[in-house]
This record gives sequence, C-alpha cells and structure tokens, in this order.
Amino acid sequence: MPAYLVRVAETHDLIGFFVADDLGQLVDLIDECADPSECDYLELPSGAIYWDKPAVAVPIEVDEGDEPKAEIPWSGADVSWSWSEAIYSIGDDEGEWVPLFTEERETPGGVVPLRPRR
Repeated sequence: MPAYLVRVAETHDLIGFFVADDLGQLVDLIDECADPSECDYLELPSGAIYWDKPAVAVPIEVDEGDEPKAEIPWSGADVSWSWSEAIYSIGDDEGEWVPLFTEERETPGGVVPLRPRR
C-alpha cells in the first residue's frame, strides 16, 4: 500500500502523511482535513515515522459511550532518511510532486470529487 506526502499546491504547506490503496482513497482521506482539489502529492518510498528514544506511555481515558482518546507524543518523533528528503523538498516546484486534479485529469482514477467539508 503506497504512502503519500501531501501539501497545499499554492502555498506548499504540509497537509500530512497518508497511506491509501489508490488515488480515490487518497482523495477521501485528504477530504477529512483539506480540499483535495488544492493539493499536490508525492508518492513516498518505503520509510517510517519513529521514536528513537524509549517509548512514552500514552494514557487512554475511556468514558462510557465515548471512543478512547489519546494524544500521541509527536514532539519526539523523527522520520526515516528516505522520507526526510521529501519533507525538506516540500517547497520545491521541481521533482515528483503531482497535482491531484488537473485540467487534463479532472478526477484521479475516475473518482467524482465531493464538496469539501467545512
């Protein structure tokens, strides 16, 4: 299953890392937090987000009827060397960045885009 780094095309602001079976699924995942029609993506090689220090306990509080909630301590996380090149080139217009939607390709993989959630 491919991993993708996604950014806002115009500003090059990082949206996040995504794992999806295909571009249609990627659009659905991006739609949870941004407008996919405004995004570029970069397919990543194998890599990881990891903690190179001892694990930090993550307490999970569960109230009856609620889903478990836990905050992940991202401040100590790092990325593999294979992904760091992609992250540090996020502002570059050169390279492998691909717009999710173009004039030639209105939808990725024949997916009909939905209006973004606001």
